[in-house]
Amino acid sequence: MKIIWILVVYVGAVVAARAQIVIPDTITLINGQTVIGEVLEVNQDYIVYNYFKKKKTIKKGVSPLIVYSIAYASGQREVIYEKNEEEDLYLTKEEMLYFIKGQQDAREYYRTRGIFIGGFAIGGVAGYVLYDEIYVATVPFLYSVGAGLTNIEVRQNPSTTEDIRRTAAYQEGYLKVARSRKVFAALAGSVLGTAAGIFAGNVTR
Repeated sequence: MKIIWILVVYVGAVVAARAQIVIPDTITLINGQTVIGEVLEVNQDYIVYNYFKKKKTIKKGVSPLIVYSIAYASGQREVIYEKNEEEDLYLTKEEMLYFIKGQQDAREYYRTRGIFIGGFAIGGVAGYVLYDEIYVATVPFLYSVGAGLTNIEVRQNPSTTEDIRRTAAYQEGYLKVARSRKVFAALAGSVLGTAAGIFAGNVTR
């Protein structure tokens, strides 16, 4: 009997604990990223929410100008974004939705491995050849600039229809993130390659 009562108390405690768990809301930002938390207040200056990190609850605020929408745990969805050319928000609500989708797809599907490897190889050769020249430091910069100026193809992916992919807003969002990722990969690869090349040049020559 004692064991049964212990089990009853344990099960009751688990149920009570689960009842207190807060199902989070999702805040979608216009840069395509999302914030998970419990929205406490929405006004014209701030969106205040609780951010849960491990066992801590941190109260934070975000400007409505960088928020597209809030998906509440209840299933309700509220679009916060408004076109405002004074704040450089020139897209309509529908266009901004496509712009956000483009950014999200670029983060998920655009690959920069080739750019990184190319930067490492070119930086390595240049670093080895120019290991004792001061202008060897310009190699990563030049490679990154060159990578940023080359064209980026907005390819089809399984999560987006062809009609959406062809919209100007989607392509603008995709290219913005893809170009940033491309330049970062070019810079990271060429810096590491140049450093490796300089090291090899100093050791072997």
